[in-house]
Amino acid sequence: MEVTFVNNSVYAIKYTWIFGDGDTVYLKDPQKDPEPHTYYQAGQTYTIKLIAESKERCIREDTITLKVDESELERPNVFSPNGDGMNDNFLIYNVSMREFHITIFSRSGRKVYEFQGPDINHWEGWDGKMGNSDASAGIYYYVLEAKSWDKPAINYKPKKTSGFVYLVRDK
Repeated sequence: MEVTFVNNSVYAIKYTWIFGDGDTVYLKDPQKDPEPHTYYQAGQTYTIKLIAESKERCIREDTITLKVDESELERPNVFSPNGDGMNDNFLIYNVSMREFHITIFSRSGRKVYEFQGPDINHWEGWDGKMGNSDASAGIYYYVLEAKSWDKPAINYKPKKTSGFVYLVRDK
């Protein structure tokens, strides 16, 4: 997860950020220097410290603890592609996934849908179609593979999850 820090210190002429992950940033002109940022890994807790110094050499320290929770998926188990604007597509919600890949199978194991993209924001969801035809009402099985945005400099292996979704059709 990328985090940008904002310094609201008054009258500071220089300041130091200690990010709690081994990185430290020293800035001499709070008005001209860009706001510092760093990446944090999910499932970790970090202690971040800001040390601000005025021209009179008054020093102020502020410390916060940041807990970065693991990303959770919001996975609905039913959708109804009937054009009413509510639950028309099967969508999985989570903004921190990248290299997103989902495959949906029928009960018999036939692949009915597949999408692969740079992140979940490029996916509009499954509209309940197999090609140009409506898929039958019933239970479908999906396999989702994705990497998270946590610490992109590290080569994470994709996480794989699966589940069932029920497609409802009006009679």
